[in-house]
Amino acid sequence: MAQPKLKFFGSLSLDNISKAVKTISSKVENHATYGKQIKVTGAQWDDDGISIDVYNNETKTSLKLGNLKVSQFDNEKIVEKEDEEKDTGLPF
Repeated sequence: MAQPKLKFFGSLSLDNISKAVKTISSKVENHATYGKQIKVTGAQWDDDGISIDVYNNETKTSLKLGNLKVSQFDNEKIVEKEDEEKDTGLPF
């Protein structure tokens, strides 16, 4: 099973998500398995933060949906787990 390489934390603007769903219908789709979804874009910045937005092609504007930052606490646990799982050279 795949394991995360990096964890993030942040918040999303429910007001802007609601506004995007109502005003940018071209970005909203109803998926058979996952239900109603909105297509977003993300950008990772020099500080490793990620911004999430939805772009309106008609008005050439973007609604900022939220930001994510690298979680130092959770990522320390990932590094510790990787260190524990390193190959010891034993066949078992």
